Amino acid sequence: SEVQGRYPPACRRLACLDHISSLPALLLPAAALTQACRAAGFRRVFVDGAHAPGQVPGLDVPAIGADMYAGNLHKWLFAPTAVAMVYATEEMRCELHHPIISHNYASTPNTESLLDEAVMLGTRDYAPLMAVPAAVRFW
Repeated sequence: SEVQGRYPPACRRLACLDHISSLPALLLPAAALTQACRAAGFRRVFVDGAHAPGQVPGLDVPAIGADMYAGNLHKWLFAPTAVAMVYATEEMRCELHHPIISHNYASTPNTESLLDEAVMLGTRDYAPLMAVPAAVRFW
């Protein structure tokens, strides 16, 4: 492929894909593109699914096969402002850290360390997060 010829394997660390492009708002075949990236030798695949939750019926994030997937729930799923989701494979959860360092930073060397680090971020309004199940049921 063109990617394999142009870039040596050491340069193929992370592929970043859109699930739905911003302009001209095209639904892209995320699973097929993820497979193509794997075939081209990319070590990791991240899918930006900012517009997908609420737009893609039956969205099955793990079935896409990407290592990481992020989506906004406040855009088309009608959840409160600033509610989003991040999916990471079990292997990736060990490598990711929360951007806000708090008392649980790398406290447990297990597959849930990212979740552990995100539990307590200090003073925060958790009401938007609690509204997500209602938004999913509404959609």
